[in-house]
Amino acid sequence: MQKDVIYIDVEDDITAIVSKVKSAKQRVVALVPPKRLGVLQSAVNLRLLDRAAKSVDKRLVLITSTPQLQTLAAAANIPVAKNLQSKPEVIAIASIDDEADDIIDGRELPVGELARTSDLKINDGTEIGDSADTTDQQAAAVAAAPAIKAARKQANAKTRKPAVPDFNRFRKKLVIFGGLGVLSVGFLVWAIWFAPRATIVVAARTTESTINTRVNLSSGQATNFEAETITAIVEETAKQTEVEFEATGEEERGEKATGTMTLSRGFGGPVRVPAGTSFSSGDFTFVSTESVTVPGAGVATDRAEIVPGVAEVSVEATNIGSEYNLDPRSYQTDASGVSASGSQMRGGSKETVKIVTAQDMHEAREKLVEQNTDAVKAQLAEAFDDKVVVIDSSFVVTPLEPEASVEVGDEAKNGRAKLTSEVRYRLSGVAKDDLDRYLKQALESTISDRDVQQVFETGADKAELTDFQTGESGDSIAISAVGQIGPRIDEDEIKSNSRGQRYGEVQSALESLNGVSEVDVKFWPFWVRTVPNDIDKISVEFKLEGDD
Repeated sequence: MQKDVIYIDVEDDITAIVSKVKSAKQRVVALVPPKRLGVLQSAVNLRLLDRAAKSVDKRLVLITSTPQLQTLAAAANIPVAKNLQSKPEVIAIASIDDEADDIIDGRELPVGELARTSDLKINDGTEIGDSADTTDQQAAAVAAAPAIKAARKQANAKTRKPAVPDFNRFRKKLVIFGGLGVLSVGFLVWAIWFAPRATIVVAARTTESTINTRVNLSSGQATNFEAETITAIVEETAKQTEVEFEATGEEERGEKATGTMTLSRGFGGPVRVPAGTSFSSGDFTFVSTESVTVPGAGVATDRAEIVPGVAEVSVEATNIGSEYNLDPRSYQTDASGVSASGSQMRGGSKETVKIVTAQDMHEAREKLVEQNTDAVKAQLAEAFDDKVVVIDSSFVVTPLEPEASVEVGDEAKNGRAKLTSEVRYRLSGVAKDDLDRYLKQALESTISDRDVQQVFETGADKAELTDFQTGESGDSIAISAVGQIGPRIDEDEIKSNSRGQRYGEVQSALESLNGVSEVDVKFWPFWVRTVPNDIDKISVEFKLEGDD
């Protein structure tokens, strides 16, 4: 690594050395001191040099093998090398645990003492003077060390100021410890008067009682066991729905050929030919669309010959089809005494078309009802909250009179037709509280002596609601549930008698009751050992035999 080497003269002061360091071109600057240390014997000067070098982004290295200067450089954290070719390093020194009293304020020392001690540096009793080669100077420095230390203590005693109390720190401690005290008192009040809770769990011997009944559902009446009615909660919605379907019927449709028949009578008097008279040529038959009178035959006086009577009548084919577009020809007719000759028949046509049948319409109605059924049912079920039991079988779909794009028997263009209608959807449910109340009344009706027995469990949470029916008189549902009936135990009496008692006292008192098989008392928090005197802080739970 490139470095600038600065040789320091004995006469150089600290300002001159700082100037040389700052003007150096290389980042690493090696300082070579003279045999006499001069200004470098001061730790303050070394720190000034190091600070000046760092201010211009340069690094100092002292080239010396003198132990005194190496020690001063180590204190200033300046690397030292024995020569210009050696690797520089910061020499480690033992830490000096000076007492606070060893700090010397130079402003309080006499000028003579400062002058006399300016060239001395004491470290563990070792003297550092202007010359490391003079034994007498070392001895003088060691001898002067106690005097210097005493002077330091004396100067420090003069400059020491009386301690001033830190009121901000005192205030902070007061707030912290005061807050902790308030919290502690609040916690004790809460723990003793507000926190304690007790839950008394009573296991009772019960028997099952099954309820199977059909009840009416009414959204306008209150739940009443005597009237066999439970209040229904109904969710409804309506959607405009359409379904496109294929027409499966087929029918030949077309036009009948039309033309005229020339009727003639070669003898006798006039003949009336009624409408609907048929005229046939092979397999093709035409009928007259109007009545006509054919004049009788006459005699031409100028030629002395018979002239037949002639009349024309419009006819049409009996069937559709282009095959009836016949050329002019003679026709056989059932009109007596009349012969017929037809004109060119035109306009006959025939094609097979798709038509809507009654079965097509019936199937389309069913698809209309089934369309979107699952999605709408799920939507209605989500409209109920968790306090309602949804009756799955109560889902009813009612389409209004649909409108068809093609009526039954009509031709369906492209063979397809559309059915459109508004469809109404309805789903019913009952409130869990209403179901529980109804089942409780139903179970109580089976108890012969209510002073001795009571209903512990109605079975409402596992009740089955099936076979939904709707009719003119309203909706109804079948309910099946299994309840639990056991000995009558007064909950309020248990709370009143257990106040202030310990676990064993509550347990022995309640287990002596008829029908009670086991008693457990749960306290909260963990430090509570007696039942609170406040009834509102006591709860009673009944556990039926067989329950987990």
